[in-house]
Amino acid sequence: MKLISRVYQLISRLQEGLRPLIPLCILIVYTIVGAQLFLWCEQNNEIEQFTDERQNQLELIEKYAYELHKLDGMPARQKHDSVIKVLKNYTTNFGVNVDDVLVPQWTFLNAAFYALTVYTTIGYGNIYPLTSAGRIITIIYAFFGIPLALVTVIVIGGLFARICKILWKIVIHSLAKSSSIVSKDIEKQLKKLDVTDDAKKKNEDSEDLLSFPISFLVTITLLWIFVCAILFKHIEPDWNFGVSLYFTLISFTTIGFGDVSFSDYDYMILVGLCVLIGLSLVSTILNVIQQQIEALGTVSSLSASKLDFEIDKNYNETLKSAYEGEDYPVVVEDAEECNLIETTPEPSKITGLEMLKEKLKVDSMVSKMPLKNRLLYNVLPAVTKENIKSKAEKKMNLRIVGTQTDYIYVPVGIQTDYEVSQTEAQTDANELTQSGTQIEKIFLQPRRSVKVERNKLELLLILM
Repeated sequence: MKLISRVYQLISRLQEGLRPLIPLCILIVYTIVGAQLFLWCEQNNEIEQFTDERQNQLELIEKYAYELHKLDGMPARQKHDSVIKVLKNYTTNFGVNVDDVLVPQWTFLNAAFYALTVYTTIGYGNIYPLTSAGRIITIIYAFFGIPLALVTVIVIGGLFARICKILWKIVIHSLAKSSSIVSKDIEKQLKKLDVTDDAKKKNEDSEDLLSFPISFLVTITLLWIFVCAILFKHIEPDWNFGVSLYFTLISFTTIGFGDVSFSDYDYMILVGLCVLIGLSLVSTILNVIQQQIEALGTVSSLSASKLDFEIDKNYNETLKSAYEGEDYPVVVEDAEECNLIETTPEPSKITGLEMLKEKLKVDSMVSKMPLKNRLLYNVLPAVTKENIKSKAEKKMNLRIVGTQTDYIYVPVGIQTDYEVSQTEAQTDANELTQSGTQIEKIFLQPRRSVKVERNKLELLLILM
């Protein structure tokens, strides 16, 4: 029996130790799934393209070999011109245009666009340095440029958030004027949205990002994405809307594969400005989400009480389920005659008891909370978490007492032959109620009790 218990405890400790590796395992699985999906989408198409291109190359070789063979017998001058013409057609059919190859890429506008792709980490790959000096300068330039670009994006994002806040304020004022009765929620939002220069508002920037709904900012970002997609489509006539939208999203997320790029470099500065604004909007959304999650971590006394109540509630439900399932060894004791009758637990009972102990841990109680409360708990500082855990564990060191239909709490130190008086029970009930525990009914004068072994589970069930 002890061996089974130790094995179960060892497995539990291993699970706790390996828990930080869960995100890494999820990322590995996610990578494998993504690789398989991309392979399924692209591999067959690539094989078909290679087959067609290989066939086209063979046909072209045969064609131009025949064309060259026809040159035999021509005058030297005519033969020379014909060979040049055949070679030009050959290179053009293979996708190589001599005129395009000789167009210089390193102009000032293109260099400015390259600098933008470096410090925004997009890196399309259509322009890149070939000299050692250019590569070294790129590394140094990125070292200083990336932090500067991040700060710029954050500042611009804050500006956009403030503009969105003002627009949202106008909407709220319009709704308030159109209605004869202003609801309390709107009044609260108006107070939050009040833009003043009061020096008491030290956290004004953070409040600006939290005073309007994220959906409003997401809508503006989506609108900007579609506007840029339409603009890029007009700049590149060969693109359809799907390709333009694809390029926009790839750029705003800084992925920048380089498979789609502009052929007209005269508009690169305009494109770079659109991309920079898009990055700022995306950064603003992420910052708002982050700050709202952090705002949840600012736990007030009411929020702390709510967490305590959720933990107590889940603890009670787990114990109640254990009582109904009877997955624990018991010692039966008659309070009047003090006759002790021991029952020998089965091995399955001990295993069930160890599993129940795991379910009664604070982390297990937290996992049963609603999503919002779990986020609230997870973003708390380590010290605050330890305080909540300590407080919860102290409450869990109480024995639950219940009738056939009701449950109340009694301190752990109470003996099995203890009879609860009305005064003592009411005092315990008041103390537990003040700590956040709800008690519906107090059971009085128990006559017979069933007690779980104290060293295994702190549970006392009172039977009539």
